[in-house]
Amino acid sequence: MTTPTLDSSALVVVDVQRGFVNEASAPVVPVIVELVRRWQAAGGVTVLTRFINRPDSAFVRLIGWTALMSDDPGIEFAPEIAPLAPTATMVVLKNGYTALAPEVLRLLEREKRDNVWVAGLDTESCVLATCLHAFELGLTPWLLDDACASHAGQDIHDAGRLVISRLIGSGRITTTACTPIDLDECAPSPSRSMPSKLPPSALTTPARRRSQGDHEPG
Repeated sequence: MTTPTLDSSALVVVDVQRGFVNEASAPVVPVIVELVRRWQAAGGVTVLTRFINRPDSAFVRLIGWTALMSDDPGIEFAPEIAPLAPTATMVVLKNGYTALAPEVLRLLEREKRDNVWVAGLDTESCVLATCLHAFELGLTPWLLDDACASHAGQDIHDAGRLVISRLIGSGRITTTACTPIDLDECAPSPSRSMPSKLPPSALTTPARRRSQGDHEPG
């Protein structure tokens, strides 16, 4: 595989919003902010997304999840990343899991970006969907593990990470120290260890832990 370059890459930052940032996910926000700052300073393509729910959505109809409607303050960017939105290549409002909305795909095609570096929230839902969508479109997804989290907790992040590794290949999981802006300093391994098998808690408790539904986006 050809080594990805900045000119062939886009950074997609998924749903770093007030509604998805809590005690469990907040620690990765400064990592994401620093990544976006460095990526933008290097002249790279940067896409930031925000999720907005709708009354007629499948989230409402199928799983009864009614949060993050258009009048919910939780749809706004987290305050740490909000100042970087005006300098992003594109800011996208989305209503589903994947961050690769039609306008994002047009941007990737126009700019000839076939390496999609994914960071954001939540690992097991919108981040996973974005990685899988890129894979199925023939693009090359890269999961930036230390710049992803789940507001449902570390067990759920680990479960999502494990599923992503099986879907797109463990070799596509890396860290913010190993991107096209600093490959010379590439970390030899992800900062979070890959679980050897799915933690039992990931199979038995996540839905019970969530206060707002079974599979929220983010």
